Amino acid sequence: MSSDVGIPEDASQEDFCRDYAGEETQYMPSHLALVQLPEIIEGVASLTSIMGLVVGASVVAASWQSGTIGTIFTWEPRRPRWYAARLLVVGSGVFTMALAIVAFLSGALAIAAALRGSTIVTDGWWVDVTSTAVRVAIAAAVASVIGGALAAVGRRTAAALGVVFVWVAVLE
Repeated sequence: MSSDVGIPEDASQEDFCRDYAGEETQYMPSHLALVQLPEIIEGVASLTSIMGLVVGASVVAASWQSGTIGTIFTWEPRRPRWYAARLLVVGSGVFTMALAIVAFLSGALAIAAALRGSTIVTDGWWVDVTSTAVRVAIAAAVASVIGGALAAVGRRTAAALGVVFVWVAVLE
């Protein structure tokens, strides 16, 4: 049977395929290598930044919509201090949330790589993964502060998201 397809009698099918077709990992589209985790985390950066933008804009705009800001400013007339405190809380909360999302994703991908992929990593891999995760979380926190600041000026979530959409889609 093996002579019908051109495989020599003294070679196994696996040896023949390895010699003439290369490693099977090169042809498996589902092959997940844990060493690629930093690039995968970078791919999540846009989603966490959009999430941060929406959360930041929604938190500040919700205070305008519910009338909380009018009530607070009758007690505390220092608007910049109130906005700074609100944006600091939103930014740190989104930073923590983005780190949790990236940690959950990294854990799930590590399990998937252990079960159906490759867990071989290079030297300094942990430093690369950690620094990439922190950069992604910082980008999400900055996006939340930008969204909150735009919502403070526009007094609506839609105003903040509209300004960012115009900036990204039209001007960029």
